[in-house]
Amino acid sequence: MKEIIVIALLVLGTLFIFLAAVGLLKMPDVYLRMSASSIAATLGTSIILTALAIHFMDLGITFMVIGINLFLFLTVPVSSHLMGRAAHRAGYEKWNKTLVDRLEHDSDPTKVTCIKPSNNNHKAS
Repeated sequence: MKEIIVIALLVLGTLFIFLAAVGLLKMPDVYLRMSASSIAATLGTSIILTALAIHFMDLGITFMVIGINLFLFLTVPVSSHLMGRAAHRAGYEKWNKTLVDRLEHDSDPTKVTCIKPSNNNHKAS
């Protein structure tokens, strides 16, 4: 029974990674390619690592898989966002059917936006 679950997870993870590769080839612009590759490849890798943990049934390997999955789910969205923002600032064109540009205000690379500090001066007692 364990072998069937492992094989099913490996096939599912491989399908997600294959979808990421197809997304890289078929998507019309850099932003959609980045989205397809980051989401599908992260999910596929995480599913394959879960199959690895189930196959070996070792506590050390399971903790490593959990750590790697946490690392992937925390870092891939942030790095994908930063790469997309850098591509937007570099002037990569969007797909002609793109409806919303949430970074439109951020097109000037010399302009730095920051949060203004509040006027409340709280003193430590």
